[in-house]
Amino acid sequence: MPWLSKLADVDGAHMQEPSDEDLPDLAQRGFASDGGTMTLERFLASINALGPRWVVVTDGKDGAYVGTTSGVTHCPALPVEIVGTAGAGDAFNATFAVFILNGASVDEAATAAAINAASVVTHLDTQTGLLRHEGLAVRIAAQRDGLRLRHWLAEVDTHRR
Repeated sequence: MPWLSKLADVDGAHMQEPSDEDLPDLAQRGFASDGGTMTLERFLASINALGPRWVVVTDGKDGAYVGTTSGVTHCPALPVEIVGTAGAGDAFNATFAVFILNGASVDEAATAAAINAASVVTHLDTQTGLLRHEGLAVRIAAQRDGLRLRHWLAEVDTHRR
């Protein structure tokens, strides 16, 4: 992963995390690959520096992260009885993208995506639990107060040559 930081030309990145809360596991441990390690925030900042406005990293039962140039949002996974995990990440990413394309905020898109992914994992196959617009709208309304998203501000030094 050192190549990614060099490619994106990101000198440093760290999250300004809340002092009274524990960081989720991936935010603490980061990534390890290609003989190197990279923090979650540096990874997200590196991809953002290359152009994308939103970078989504799904983390299974630990939820998902959305990186933007202004910070990181962690969306927890909903507690459900898991039958199969196939298609959960696809459901999260597709739902997130559709909501963003339709003008939703990152929080709204991540909430909808988490709800759809949670529905998918309650079934063995990838299609049965996939919610359509009407079913998703009902579950979003029911879940609105129960899903606690967390936000960190990004402090990133990037420069272009």
